[in-house]
Amino acid sequence: AGPGPGPGPEGLEGLDRHDAFALFKTSGGARTNARLLEAKAAQRAARADCKAAADEVNALTDHIREESELLEAKRSARRAADEVVARAVGKGAGVAAGDEVIDEEEYAHVKNVKDLKAHYRASKEAHAEAA
Repeated sequence: AGPGPGPGPEGLEGLDRHDAFALFKTSGGARTNARLLEAKAAQRAARADCKAAADEVNALTDHIREESELLEAKRSARRAADEVVARAVGKGAGVAAGDEVIDEEEYAHVKNVKDLKAHYRASKEAHAEAA
């Protein structure tokens, strides 16, 4: 049997497959077709949610990387300045060994990285649920 018109269910004689299916979707298969269309719409929405969550995770990854680079640059500058001060003042002066004193800007970078990582974990979890 070829794809062309031929004998079939009552009322469908002489219709090709495409026309027969279109007729089915509007008559006896209307409920099935409606469920299919609803499922497709739900799938599109779920894919959009998943993509939005993935985009947010990727953006947060970039922000974390940028903030971490700023923090490391600030730490390097502070350590270099601490070494200069230690050599100028002499060993044993100033802060006890192992203690670090950071300024407000460095603290802000540390806090930003911590906050971004918490947001990243929450977004990653949301993405896993959406997928």
